[in-house]
Amino acid sequence: MMQYLMSLFLIFLNILPAMASPLPSDAPPPRTRIGRTKGVGTRGCETSPNFRIVAPDVLTTKVATNRPQFLIYAQGVKKYRVTVVQPKVAQPLYDQWFSPSNLYTLVKTDSPLQPNQIYRLTVVAPCSVDNSDIAYAFLLFQVEAPTFSLEQQLSNAQDVPSQAKIYADNGYFLEAISLIFTKNPEVTSIPLINTLIPDN
Repeated sequence: MMQYLMSLFLIFLNILPAMASPLPSDAPPPRTRIGRTKGVGTRGCETSPNFRIVAPDVLTTKVATNRPQFLIYAQGVKKYRVTVVQPKVAQPLYDQWFSPSNLYTLVKTDSPLQPNQIYRLTVVAPCSVDNSDIAYAFLLFQVEAPTFSLEQQLSNAQDVPSQAKIYADNGYFLEAISLIFTKNPEVTSIPLINTLIPDN
């Protein structure tokens, strides 16, 4: 009996590391709770470039269209790479380099995305000549078609700011951002964006 119990104890010890090991970095978050959907970081950079994805720090970032647009802020950054991937899929669905001439750039994705799937937008800026050191920003999001009620509200809106507010009030912050910036692609549109976007 003692030998049997000892065997069970050893088996338990062997499976503990597997139970405690973290999910791989490309594993999709649980559907019921996406968790942190926005972040920044560096790898090897002495001075981190000043750039970010303009988006709220909320539990779930959703988009209404299968070709979403993202507003990128970059100051003192010569170039950055934007990718959209579906976790556990190696090939990016969108992959472009940008050499920004303005502080803000509206990135328009051209590959249709599937509804109810989680995707990751990543912006990477090199901070060394050989591109070995990088700074990055990421955003997890999913495509969620607007309801009929929301579409009716949007059709009754009198102007772009009203449409943007309706989108933001319903949690479609990226649509609100892209609407405002498309209408006025200047820094002067940012104060209005900031009034609609929490914790931007």
